[in-house]
Amino acid sequence: MLSFPAATIYTSDQYGNTIQASGAGSRVDLSALATLIGATRSSSWQTQIKALAGGKVDLAGQISGWTTLTVDTNASTLNLEKITRFSNATLNANNGGVLTFPAASRIDWVGTNTINTTGTGSSVVNQGVLSVATSGAILTITANDFTNYGTIEAGDGASIDIHGFITVATQGQLKEGTSGTITISGNLSGGTQNADQYNPQGQYVWMAPALPLRHNSLR
Repeated sequence: MLSFPAATIYTSDQYGNTIQASGAGSRVDLSALATLIGATRSSSWQTQIKALAGGKVDLAGQISGWTTLTVDTNASTLNLEKITRFSNATLNANNGGVLTFPAASRIDWVGTNTINTTGTGSSVVNQGVLSVATSGAILTITANDFTNYGTIEAGDGASIDIHGFITVATQGQLKEGTSGTITISGNLSGGTQNADQYNPQGQYVWMAPALPLRHNSLR
């Protein structure tokens, strides 16, 4: 285990570097961070943060710069509970890995960010708040298995694009500002218990195979 209890700022090389925990019992603890700055040269260069083969990486604070985070296999863990902001980040769940945003988390997404799953059994679970509040910001989620128990919100001028299979469960919510947009292409299902609170302020775009169906309200 590598633990950095006094480290509050991590600055990557401009071309990026790698932080990795690989193997059962391996761990990198950066849970005291306030700021992590990834690669700054261009999007062709990335700082890589990886939890592989049973490893665990704890993160916190604001993550900016060109950064890719990967959790691989369901025995591995990326602890995102203390993250407060992502800017220009890519998050991947591969080969059965699970990206979990815990109930205590509230994450602001600034710039252009993506969340992806690849491989059998990989999934994304949101129990907290994923907020794309800055005008012009875009969060793209492409997942074969995405379950939302928390809140996903697009503020004024912001966009959230969801591709694949999303389940809105129990008290899960999709929210948008008056000029925010949430686009869903794929399957939307679930057993939400708060349908009476459905009061869209912005635009939802439901993508059929050949025809975009736009709704500002549902009856």
